[in-house]
Amino acid sequence: MLQLGLKFAFEIYGAKKVSLGVFENNLPAYYCYKAVGFSDVVLDTTERYCILGEEWKCKELIMENR
Repeated sequence: MLQLGLKFAFEIYGAKKVSLGVFENNLPAYYCYKAVGFSDVVLDTTERYCILGEEWKCKELIMENR
């Protein structure tokens, strides 16, 4: 499904890059995105969200058109 979405973004819409966020505690999703070809983005500050009284950190990933 990810590969079809990326194909749509790059080939139909002509996107130069695709980025997404994934919570640090969601390791299966993180490794899935990495396996498809996404790379980590190094940010100055980590995005944080308060969810049900807990702080969740978010990683940003990017893929550029090949």
